[in-house]
Amino acid sequence: MAGWAPEQRLQLVEAVGAAGCWGDVDIPAASVEVEQTEETEWHAVFFLTAPAGLQPPPMHAKLVVNVPSWQGAALSNKAIASRHVADLGLAPSVLADFETVIGSDSRRVHVCAWLDGGQLQPAELEDSAVLAELGALYGRLHHASAAGTGTGTAWFETTAAGLRAEGAVASDDPGDWASCSWVLTWLMSLVPEANRTALASQGVDWDFLASEIAGLRTSALLPETAVGTVHGDSHMGNLIRDSDGKLKLIDFDLTAPGPAGSEFGFVVLMLFRCGFAPDMVLSRELQHAFAAGYLGVSAPLGVTTEADTESLLLTMHL
Repeated sequence: MAGWAPEQRLQLVEAVGAAGCWGDVDIPAASVEVEQTEETEWHAVFFLTAPAGLQPPPMHAKLVVNVPSWQGAALSNKAIASRHVADLGLAPSVLADFETVIGSDSRRVHVCAWLDGGQLQPAELEDSAVLAELGALYGRLHHASAAGTGTGTAWFETTAAGLRAEGAVASDDPGDWASCSWVLTWLMSLVPEANRTALASQGVDWDFLASEIAGLRTSALLPETAVGTVHGDSHMGNLIRDSDGKLKLIDFDLTAPGPAGSEFGFVVLMLFRCGFAPDMVLSRELQHAFAAGYLGVSAPLGVTTEADTESLLLTMHL
């Protein structure tokens, strides 16, 4: 639905209002400001802003509305994962998730609260307190305990059943390594054929990549890390502050259970900036602050040593 027409935007706003996302306030759809912030092959994202001066004021003055392009278990997982992480207090509250007709298409619409504290900025990564906060954020995500399970991944059971029904994972796959076995395979399938052919001509061996993904779970080269919920797309654009200044995660398209190491690699590349120029890589002291923050909320009894922190940093880089 590239280039959403005015009537399609109006339909979207009306559907969001009907779902009660403004609270008990009845807001005429035509008075809502609609800003389309992004449209990719993955999703269309809109900001909806209520008119000023309403009495009583709406429950939320601004909403983030996401219209994903996924289907099946991948689509439902986004909503389930979003609610799970929001329930942990690590993400914006989910206000609605529903099906509606826009134009002639039936679309899934996902609505969450807007966070007004701003996106994490590159300069903030030079602050050890921010790195410690980031470490604690990921530590809480990876090690949150789901009631009665102790694993923190019970939220994924519905998705795992859907993936098995679709043949996306083996019938006996519990989904505990889904961040590798499912998400990476799924992402490979989304590469456009023209891109796949062009990259193959430059030497990319797609069969080798597929075999490497298939072998991750049994690889002797990977350090052992705990299995829990991993975000799966850990870059600064997905780290937003709320009105109290606390960092929260957004964008749960790739969230699934998996080894913490599958998150650590992304953090090292994108947040420690080891995937960038050498002079941009964070100092050892700043990386140390992240590891200490992570262990402070995830280690048994919260007791850690210098050796523990150094060991975690080594694992993250491996």
